[in-house]
Amino acid sequence: MVHKLFIYFFTGLILFHNLAWSSDSYYWWDGKKKREIHLKEEKNSNQLILKKIGNRKKINSDQNLESPILVDGSGEKKLAGGILCYFKTKHKIEEFESWSNENSVVLKQLVSSKTILIEAPKNLTTLELANKLSENKDVRYCQPNWEHSYNSRH
Repeated sequence: MVHKLFIYFFTGLILFHNLAWSSDSYYWWDGKKKREIHLKEEKNSNQLILKKIGNRKKINSDQNLESPILVDGSGEKKLAGGILCYFKTKHKIEEFESWSNENSVVLKQLVSSKTILIEAPKNLTTLELANKLSENKDVRYCQPNWEHSYNSRH
């Protein structure tokens, strides 16, 4: 009897964990590798506003908010704002400007002849936009501009 209770408890714990993570699960492209990433909630955080909608949580899209803390296999990450787009071939600045206009994004910086930084807020819409832009035929991949100085001890 104790053995069955343990199995039921353990199975329930696994299901609960999977359901809890799946509602806040997203992905991003790290080169050609698709990485799953999750939203980390902080109980006493005033840096982001979470709204429960069904079983999904939405983050307020106010660009002045700090980035949510996201967690993947390599640790915690914060969005620095912007999306890095890596192209298959070299382009001139005029071609990047044209591509940006066609895709309704704002070119922020030319990084190299194959890479640009486009404007994007420090919220989850950046992940969604980067994933959408990665589907473009001219693009190798796009990824969020991660805050490199972020330390999980903050």
